[in-house]
Amino acid sequence: MRIEILGTGCPKCQATEQIVRKALAELGMEAEV
Repeated sequence: MRIEILGTGCPKCQATEQIVRKALAELGMEAEV
């Protein structure tokens, strides 16, 4: 699975990436973020 976070790398984009990575880890899933 590939997940893209579209943005300029602002703090909100970075926070969203961390939330997505944490959710994937909790679900035991692997994806390219």
